[in-house]
Amino acid sequence: MTAVEVNSGTPEAWYFLPFENFPAKMHNLDERYVLAVGRYSHQSQLAIFDTVERRQTSFASNPEFFFHTKNNYRLSWCYSEANRSVFVSELDRELLKIRGQGGEMADRASHIWQFSVDGKIGRRLQIHPEYSGLTIAPRADGKLVCIGRVASTPAIAIFDPETLTAELQTGLPEVLRGFYGPEIGFFSPDGQWALATHRKMFPDRPQSPLKGLLNVLSFPRGNRRPARVPVGRGVDLYRLDPFERIQEFVVRHDEVFEDKLPILEHLGSLESMEEFSEYLWSAKRVNGFSSEDSMERWLYHWIERVDWDDDSEGFTVVWRNESARKSRSGMVPDPDSAGGYRYVEHKYHRHASINGTLDELRPVDEASSRYKSISPEAYRDINAYVRQRSTQVFECDDWSGQSVAAAFAQMRSRLEEEGLKKLIFGDQFALRIRIDKKRIGEKKFCETIRKLDADQVAIFLPELRALLMAYGRQAAALYEERSVSPKSGPSDHSPGALSETALTLAMLDDAGFDALREWVKIIDQEHDYFAARRVFPAMAKRTGFATPEALRFGIWFFLQQWQTVSYEKSWHGLFKEAPNVLNPAEFVAALLAEAEDVDTFCSDTSVEAGIENVMERLDKSLWGRSVYKQLDGILAEMDS
Repeated sequence: MTAVEVNSGTPEAWYFLPFENFPAKMHNLDERYVLAVGRYSHQSQLAIFDTVERRQTSFASNPEFFFHTKNNYRLSWCYSEANRSVFVSELDRELLKIRGQGGEMADRASHIWQFSVDGKIGRRLQIHPEYSGLTIAPRADGKLVCIGRVASTPAIAIFDPETLTAELQTGLPEVLRGFYGPEIGFFSPDGQWALATHRKMFPDRPQSPLKGLLNVLSFPRGNRRPARVPVGRGVDLYRLDPFERIQEFVVRHDEVFEDKLPILEHLGSLESMEEFSEYLWSAKRVNGFSSEDSMERWLYHWIERVDWDDDSEGFTVVWRNESARKSRSGMVPDPDSAGGYRYVEHKYHRHASINGTLDELRPVDEASSRYKSISPEAYRDINAYVRQRSTQVFECDDWSGQSVAAAFAQMRSRLEEEGLKKLIFGDQFALRIRIDKKRIGEKKFCETIRKLDADQVAIFLPELRALLMAYGRQAAALYEERSVSPKSGPSDHSPGALSETALTLAMLDDAGFDALREWVKIIDQEHDYFAARRVFPAMAKRTGFATPEALRFGIWFFLQQWQTVSYEKSWHGLFKEAPNVLNPAEFVAALLAEAEDVDTFCSDTSVEAGIENVMERLDKSLWGRSVYKQLDGILAEMDS
């Protein structure tokens, strides 16, 4: 979840949550409107807000929206001032199916969406039947420059949202595609110009003879490091309509090891993505980088951003000074910033004009915006709002078994009637119970009912099981849709929702294993340790795994628990008790059934891995050897 504050520190300050259950990236469209983009799991959302009228003007949700910003410039979406609209690319549905089935990544589409800032327009548009592409940029005249392909040929479509027509330019050079997505970008405000990193290194000023002599004298014969060769790196300027390369600008100067220069030169000469990828795998190191991604980034994606002049007659290229990042970048005191500090990075700026002039290089210390925070007042009010929205209040007349059962029944009815998706907020689902003229939390309520007499406990246990079953099934459906495991609080490490309720069932019930399974399935093991640290040990202590049902639950929990636990050597006597409850054949059958069940919802383990983990914990008794032999035979059959 993301909180946004506009006009912070002024009487016009306005703060809000763009999305209830999505993190958001915010973009200023103009002086009045802001865009929120949310993507979580397979869902995408957008919302436009009017900061003057303080309201949301447009909202849409579509898993095929493709918002992509790379190197601080927009690739697959844009804001057109002439149309007062946001345009966003849509991934082709059929290509998405191919990607979902393990096919080649689909990076092109033929449709875009238009959303006007006043909310009056929200429509899907086809650029051209023969065109497919994701990169779009606005022009001052209201048309869009769309960069993609026609068949297998790079192409540009000049699309008019008013007439819904497009003019195609085909047969264009591969620079439009690049090696890892579109290489051309950094569009000018008027949509007439674009830049691309130049693929080749430029010969640069010769090395100082003194520097070469120092290298020879400083290292013994045979241990001399390779000489560094000066090279230039640049950008190419392109006109977009009609498409034409105008000229290159050498904006920065670097040094590379002499023996790596042929690798760089060869990479710069390649024309296809396939050749580029194949050669990168065989190359070892370039300028200190060893991975394929780092090499590609060093060569072609070193620009942090480009700041165009308002009149589109010139631009400033900005990049990080890698050699100074450790020594000159970091947190520095700033009493006017949130927390009293700001993050400063050492960068280089160089301005160029489209008429060919190039200004001097300027080193600049820039404060990063990564650490901006909302005001304390906004933080306080939004937190209070989230707590109120994510908390469900229920009534309990008194501490009798009947009243507690009625409270649990009330919770279950609300879940089934309204749905968990509607009740959670910010991925949180917290309970408060009104009793004795006070409101208490789930933990206090559950701690109290655990102390009731056994006859009172027996009255509410059926409703407690039913509540956990209903919650677990709805939470599982929600996870399938949005990959969300509801929490009981705002932290990533807050226990899962209904954790204290599940612990109560584990401490009081000898027959609630099915309900516990439904709850455990949706726990986020990576961040939430409550089930492993509290619930399972409580169940083990109460039952001692002395019944087939308790033992099978123990086996099931062991198989699905991929995070390390403090009792991994003993597992609270699970495997020690097994021979007293099941014979070898029964144990093997139970293990296989539980392993197959775990395999249906847990991607962090497998049937084979689960069997092997159990085999490692069998002792050398006659029972243990018999089980081991049967499991070994089953694994052999699986391997064959």
